[in-house]
Amino acid sequence: MQCSGVWQEYMDLSFSGEKAKGAKECPAGTMAFGWRSYRGFVKRGDRDSYEFELNCKASSAVAGALRAMPNVQTLGLSQNVFVWSKHDVATWLGALGLGEHGEAFKMNNLQGDVIFLLLESHLQDLGMKKIGDRLYFMEVLTQLHDAVNSWSKMIGQSLSSTRTLPNLQRNGLPLQVVSWNSKEVSIWVEALGLAEWKPAFEKHRVQGDVMFALSEPALLEIGVMKIGDRLYLVDCLQSLHEEVTSWKTGQGSMRSEPRQLGGGPSSGPVTGLPSGATGAAAARHAAQEEEAQTAQEQAAAQQQRVPQIAGAARGGSAGASYGGGAGGGYGGAGGGSG
Repeated sequence: MQCSGVWQEYMDLSFSGEKAKGAKECPAGTMAFGWRSYRGFVKRGDRDSYEFELNCKASSAVAGALRAMPNVQTLGLSQNVFVWSKHDVATWLGALGLGEHGEAFKMNNLQGDVIFLLLESHLQDLGMKKIGDRLYFMEVLTQLHDAVNSWSKMIGQSLSSTRTLPNLQRNGLPLQVVSWNSKEVSIWVEALGLAEWKPAFEKHRVQGDVMFALSEPALLEIGVMKIGDRLYLVDCLQSLHEEVTSWKTGQGSMRSEPRQLGGGPSSGPVTGLPSGATGAAAARHAAQEEEAQTAQEQAAAQQQRVPQIAGAARGGSAGASYGGGAGGGYGGAGGGSG
């Protein structure tokens, strides 16, 4: 839910119709200034709440307090945020007055196709210690998402990243992902353009039968230190899971071309990522479909009294079952000024 002049649904968070209203009489030469305080979005599962108060301020002071979102074209940046490089993101930060954090964003490989997945806790990890800066960043990030969404609708096409998912066959990888050994997992990681993390995956013996269970905290634990790379890996794992699940259920085909992030027909309106900037709706839908299919298989097995093999043996090539999606839902809301 978001207030930016219009109440609307935002990132799968529906607007229930509840609104807060206030009124205040102000002396001549002043105007009522509304302030909406953002509380949630520190970590996943947090609830968002708002406080609203009206103060009388001089008109000139109010105008100066409202920071406008920079025009990306004026900055020489593409309107398709999902193709931004880490240097482009740093340029945008500078225009926001947050240029001091540009180096930290670049060191963490935060590109345009992952910045909409950032949480306030990530900003803290990036060294953004001032609460006002974090709240401002999350609010303007919301505005940027809306602007990109509007532009995508205007031109009538979904937007995509320049980074693509690796083609399994071209990389010599079996289509049965759960049969992958740790070497094959590291080949996939390298094909994503993240070769520096291959030793971490091999050291921790991450194989195909567990890779879909990797979360962002787990990736940090095994040594993937860059926030942008962790977000990218989690999203690519979820996308790969959706691919192999569609093959298993017969709803998809084995593509001969790599799936472009955000460019597929199953993408959200403007996600830039295969599971969406939030991934929440897609993840829930995929989980529901898989649960229903599992229930049907279990019922059929019980009738036939045939024991079912849950999961695939490491290195095996048959009897594979795919684990849950790796990507979590990202939600939040931004404040607005009235």
